[in-house]
Amino acid sequence: MLLTEQVRVSKGSPIVTCLLEGPSGNGKTAMAATVGIDSDFPYVKIISAETMIGLSESSKCAQIVKVFEDASKSPLSIIILDDIKRLLEYVAIGRRFSNLISQTLTVLLKRLPPKVFPLFHFCIG
Repeated sequence: MLLTEQVRVSKGSPIVTCLLEGPSGNGKTAMAATVGIDSDFPYVKIISAETMIGLSESSKCAQIVKVFEDASKSPLSIIILDDIKRLLEYVAIGRRFSNLISQTLTVLLKRLPPKVFPLFHFCIG
């Protein structure tokens, strides 16, 4: 909640990104969702691999871009990237992942929002 307050009042950091990492099933998604709900930000969105089953890489990227564009229209927003390894289609054997999705997320996470609209990202590993 301190990070949401930083986003709300800070004039110097329009983007705050937080990575929650830990074993599966320890409540990272629940914690991020609770922060999103308790923040009272007008725009809170979860990007999850579960909602993208069966989509091509380019369709997944288009959905991700849409969420970020919608967030940039809100005075305060939180984007939760749930289970980022699955979003990236990461496979430990051979260390493979979707370069297209990786590049999309890299660009979007670093892109500054409009000057008046701060943004908070949660990345869950």
